[in-house]
Amino acid sequence: MVNLERGILPRLIISPSRWFVVAGVAVSLFGVAWATVGPSDETRNDDAQPQAAGFIAESHVVVETPVAPVRESRLTSPSRIAVPRLDDEAFDAAMKDNPDALGAVAAGRPNRGFLYNGVQLVNDGVRFRLEEPENSYGTAETIAGLNAAVDEVHRLFPDTKPLSVGHISRAGGGWLRPHKSHQNGRDVDIGFYYKDDSKWYRPATADNLDVERTWALISALERSAGVEYVFVDRSLHAMLREHAESIGESREFVEYMFDGPMPVRGPTIRHARGHLTHLHVRFAAPIAVENAQRAARRAGKAGRNSGQLVQLLNQKKQPRKTKAAKHARLGSRAASRTAQQRRAGARAL
Repeated sequence: MVNLERGILPRLIISPSRWFVVAGVAVSLFGVAWATVGPSDETRNDDAQPQAAGFIAESHVVVETPVAPVRESRLTSPSRIAVPRLDDEAFDAAMKDNPDALGAVAAGRPNRGFLYNGVQLVNDGVRFRLEEPENSYGTAETIAGLNAAVDEVHRLFPDTKPLSVGHISRAGGGWLRPHKSHQNGRDVDIGFYYKDDSKWYRPATADNLDVERTWALISALERSAGVEYVFVDRSLHAMLREHAESIGESREFVEYMFDGPMPVRGPTIRHARGHLTHLHVRFAAPIAVENAQRAARRAGKAGRNSGQLVQLLNQKKQPRKTKAAKHARLGSRAASRTAQQRRAGARAL
């Protein structure tokens, strides 16, 4: 008979206190492995609601994005974008009679939302080359930030070629294949600046990446509009950081862009697999996000989710068009009846 007190079984039994130790070690090892490998294409952060500080319209709670400690620079000085914000009285009037006057509305989340009053990026062929112009709608802040940043790149480097831009959002937002994000006008896929004639979606390397222009673009995006993050493959981080330090960017700004602040926000420039071919930029767009919150509060139950809110706003601007169409139909019917009566009278004669 096996002696259970002295046999193998007691060695297999782990006390509850030891289970906590084993579980902690397992979680730590998994975290190290995840940090090393990075998120997969199916779970990468550009297709998920960021856990860092940002703006979440769906919950009607605003969390302010920390401001970079040093925005001014002798190297890049893009104009800070200014998007008008309606006061409460003007917002109420627009909500009631003219929703188009609200400005851009980034309803819901970037990975589950819609866009109202979006602005289309201009495909001018000089500063921008749009891969799909029909999917190049963003909030006013997104488009203004892109324009200000690229204008700064052209100021610093006058012979710069057009920047390739992939998807932003559809005109009304919502799902845009193949993304989970890009739904409310705050996400933009941007190409790199290259030294050679590389086209859109060409993998960036030390040989073909124009580090000077690419860094000027990223830093100008932060300084002009404020972004939640920029996804760049980690293989390019060292090149960008070394260049930033070599041209005299302040230590505070470099650390803000690459290191933190932690744990509240995390760095602006982050790794995500699949971003060796392009940059993924998420703009903060605080005015557009606040517009969604303000509109949702006034709509009450009718705007309790992003889809219903945008549908309500679209319905509010329909009456004018509907009335005009109705009058046109009534006028046409009246004219038709008059013509029929005249024909009937002529036959009677």
